[in-house]
Amino acid sequence: MKRLVALILAGGMASLLPAIAPAVAQAQTTPSSLPQGTSGTEDLRRPQSNAGPQMGIQAAPEDISRVPMAPGDLLNVQVFNAPSVSGVYTVDSSGDLTLPLVDKVHVQGFTLSQSQSKIAEALSHGFILHPSVSITVQQYVPTYVTILGEVESPGRYPLLAPHSLEQVVAMAGGPTVLSSGTAEIRRKGHGAEQRFDIQLKRTVSAAADSTDESEVHPGDEITVQRSGVVYVLGAVFRPGGYVMQETGSLNVVQAIALASGTTMQASIHSMRVIRRNPDGSLTEINMDYRHMMDGKLPPFTLRPQDIVYVPVSKTKAVLTGGASGVFAAATSATIYSAP
Repeated sequence: MKRLVALILAGGMASLLPAIAPAVAQAQTTPSSLPQGTSGTEDLRRPQSNAGPQMGIQAAPEDISRVPMAPGDLLNVQVFNAPSVSGVYTVDSSGDLTLPLVDKVHVQGFTLSQSQSKIAEALSHGFILHPSVSITVQQYVPTYVTILGEVESPGRYPLLAPHSLEQVVAMAGGPTVLSSGTAEIRRKGHGAEQRFDIQLKRTVSAAADSTDESEVHPGDEITVQRSGVVYVLGAVFRPGGYVMQETGSLNVVQAIALASGTTMQASIHSMRVIRRNPDGSLTEINMDYRHMMDGKLPPFTLRPQDIVYVPVSKTKAVLTGGASGVFAAATSATIYSAP
């Protein structure tokens, strides 16, 4: 009896196997149980070929035609009807490709099409008649640009090909509210360093007409300059520091306006500008603010770090500690950017 039951069960399972086998196979390769991007047929213990660049090698950019060759780049050189020359070669530390028949061809600093022409020219010198050369880049060694100053995230960023200044600054999160709108590009050439002061355009799309000077090249160092700040303290409605405009100019009347004007308790006759001299000493300059407002005197032009101080009542005391106390108060003042 037991043997009969066992035979019946075995027969039933055998009849069910064809139906459940595909389901079991499908369950073993369900996408939800696999890492994203795998099909289930790969050996998950083995590194995948599309796992991304390794050992600092960077993928080819969209504007590959503008990327200059550099030491460490891995190039696939194909010469039509010349299999002995075709192959994968690495640009050596001197910027050369070592090829059969022609030995070394210098490609560092040349674009893909220029490198093809140089190899074809070398092969045509008595070796191959009218050679047809094709190069593809298999791996790039990454190059970087350094972005410093008034940007949201200063640091080093990978850059393989020239880009506009605005595009590069956008990589670092864009300029801060304290940015002057001007950037300095430092570029090391053949034994000499070049410097360019470039005005940032307001949008990345507006950078299409960028000049050679405003283009950023791999290896460049960018410093986004900081705007000057003028402080308005004392009897004003919104005391604080105010970022000077892109023109870099601001006068006393404009500064008071940015601070929302003077209060009822202000003594405008005792208004003064406190300026730090190059030697560290402080100078107090009395302001005839009423005559400036009436147009009888031209508004006094301010410099970065100047402090416009409006006393309360008619007292001429600036703050406890005199002019030095005003400068101490300015260090903790709120900074306002232009509206």
